[in-house]
Amino acid sequence: CSAEVQPQFARAVAMLHSFWYDEAGRRFREVAEGDPRCAIAWWGVAMSHWQPLWEPRGPNPEAFHKGLAAIQKARELGGSRLERNFIAALEKFYANADTIDHRDRVLAYEKAMEALHATHPEDTEARVFYALSLLASATSLPPDKTYQRQRKAGELLIPVFRGQPNHPGAAHYIIHAYD
Repeated sequence: CSAEVQPQFARAVAMLHSFWYDEAGRRFREVAEGDPRCAIAWWGVAMSHWQPLWEPRGPNPEAFHKGLAAIQKARELGGSRLERNFIAALEKFYANADTIDHRDRVLAYEKAMEALHATHPEDTEARVFYALSLLASATSLPPDKTYQRQRKAGELLIPVFRGQPNHPGAAHYIIHAYD
């Protein structure tokens, strides 16, 4: 996205990591208005409509349809290779809701985020959002007494926290991984 909207985009991502979904969505839409070619801003809008740790059964129908429209707009705009990977991963959650149940779409998103992280291991946000996808799966599936997904999320996040203690998602998601 343009240099003018990048600070606002970073702030919106921080709000997303802080579960301030409504404000994050508003800010992502402002980024899209400021740079109409910024595909990843629409990914952010779609992310703001899915609150995976708050709503383990998924967004309500209105929020879901808004998120679906946003991710479709993001896909149409394209973006960089990394941005297209983030968009394609989230599209796994929003796609085919009429034929694929919520649990399977959450698992498809987790697998896509795993692949994104494997493709971009140096990208902090790929790592953090992959960890969040693991936590989303853990809350959407029947309880797993081994806490495999939560432990893996914590293992992904601890190096981020050590290297970037002020990262807005690292400490927050570590807490959720181990609570």
